[in-house]
Amino acid sequence: MRKAVFLPVAGAMLLAVAPVAAQKTAEPTGPVVLRVDNLENPLGIDDPSPRLSWQLHDLARGAKQTAYEVLVASQAALLDQNKSDVWDSGKITSNESLNVRYSGPALSASTRYFWRVKAWNAAGQQYPASATGWWETGLMKQDAWHAQWIGYETGEEATARGAPAQWIANPDSQVLAAEKGAEQRYAYRAIINLPKPVRFAALYATGQDTVSAWINGAQVLSEEPLPAWKQMPWRKFVRAEVTKSLAPGSNTIAIESLHYVVNPNGMVIDDEPPMIATLVVQYTDGSWESFASSPEWKTAIHPAAGWQSKDFNDAAWKNAIVRVDPPGTTDPLGHPWRADSVKELRTKFQLYGGIKSARLYITALGEYEVF
Repeated sequence: MRKAVFLPVAGAMLLAVAPVAAQKTAEPTGPVVLRVDNLENPLGIDDPSPRLSWQLHDLARGAKQTAYEVLVASQAALLDQNKSDVWDSGKITSNESLNVRYSGPALSASTRYFWRVKAWNAAGQQYPASATGWWETGLMKQDAWHAQWIGYETGEEATARGAPAQWIANPDSQVLAAEKGAEQRYAYRAIINLPKPVRFAALYATGQDTVSAWINGAQVLSEEPLPAWKQMPWRKFVRAEVTKSLAPGSNTIAIESLHYVVNPNGMVIDDEPPMIATLVVQYTDGSWESFASSPEWKTAIHPAAGWQSKDFNDAAWKNAIVRVDPPGTTDPLGHPWRADSVKELRTKFQLYGGIKSARLYITALGEYEVF
């Protein structure tokens, strides 16, 4: 605990006078913080009836807004003259100040509109008008876009995405389900023929949970263990470059799909766990080809040892079945694609004369940056 200390003062008595605090600049009273569709001065919105909002700043006890008036003009100077050539809501008795809809004439595309608010206090007296805000419309309509969608895919991406891969499953999945094991393993095999020397190749594969894969007996993908939180990136491709594992002529793809029976909610899964795969190949002549999972692939449960090797005899194995979403499913198979690599697109253009203003209208499927 602090103690009070009294010190003797020699001579005349001293009187301490606190300096007068500097007066703060008076804050505006009335409507402030103008927003359009919850944005400050938004550029390029396509809302045909934007929502106008403001806050009331008044430190008086019992302060409230009893009426408002919204003015919209084509020029800020008109509002300074208390004029509006676009829309005047008129004085409206209301304390509403959030999401007041613009109800004037149809807005033009690529046009800037200026607006301000008048408000009346609890005594019916008008506050000073707000500062001027603005919003600018975008192209407004889909048919106003004249640009074409463009993009870029590598040869590998284009070939893999265009491959006719199907989700397939083992027809004896119920047999494994009846065994009540914590894991279900399904073996798949396919023989492919490569007519030309290979420059590059990549294997994409996934299952309900995780997969292992072999090309001509050489392992190229390894299964992922079930993490402690019991959540796998279900049904999303993993990729392996397999160029050195292939050769012209006959080649074998062997895939083991591992399905963890208990899901994170503790529910037993006993349907037909799916698998999907695509091998993408570029030949030395520059051409591309894909080899995709289909009902022609062979499948088995409890396969004999060595089933991953190239020369294994799978004649006794069954053909895979195609997995499709049942009507009304709440867990669709979806597509197995992860996000593509980042693409960079650029163009040059020539401008003549001085520039008064410029607008770039742009969108993309996903994130993008513009320079």
